[in-house]
Amino acid sequence: MLNPDLINESKNLKLLEDVVMIIQEQNRNKSTVLESVLYYLVYRDNEWGIHPDYAKYEQKQFFEKLNNLFEETGIKP
Repeated sequence: MLNPDLINESKNLKLLEDVVMIIQEQNRNKSTVLESVLYYLVYRDNEWGIHPDYAKYEQKQFFEKLNNLFEETGIKP
């Protein structure tokens, strides 16, 4: 997203603008959802285990449910 290619440049820019909009909105629930999904996509499967800040979501099976949603919709993260 920071180095967009010419084909997807406007799509990537719009996506980045949406992320910034959610962060600036100061809606804690939306920010938490965005942060949790980003954590899932980037860090969850590392060899160090779950980060303590996200353990409460892991205990509630948030990431398992998110993974199931991706599988049901055919999205391969």
